[in-house]
Amino acid sequence: MDLLGYIVLTIFCFIGLLESAKFISLKLIQPKTKYKHMLLYPVKDGIEDIEMVIRFLHNQSKWDCYEGDTVLVLDLGLDEESRRIAKVLAFELEGIEYCTPDSLMDKINLEIEKH
Repeated sequence: MDLLGYIVLTIFCFIGLLESAKFISLKLIQPKTKYKHMLLYPVKDGIEDIEMVIRFLHNQSKWDCYEGDTVLVLDLGLDEESRRIAKVLAFELEGIEYCTPDSLMDKINLEIEKH
């Protein structure tokens, strides 16, 4: 194996060690009661890549050990196309919810009542 291969292998090993340390430290300090997280993502006007943003937030919440968490996409004045895309993704993706400022407190209270 040449020098470049050893460098790449070393980098991957280092990243693996860091991720293992992160996982172990999070498990050690994790309380017995599992708490759900809610990520609030406010959106306004027209967002060109809103689908990619929402899918990124969905995937990030699944990979960061926050299983069962909710991502709230808060509409603060989206254009019609972005609003339609956000609503469709909220219907398709588990853990993504579309809300307006009026319905935000209802969604939060509903999550609180579940616990």
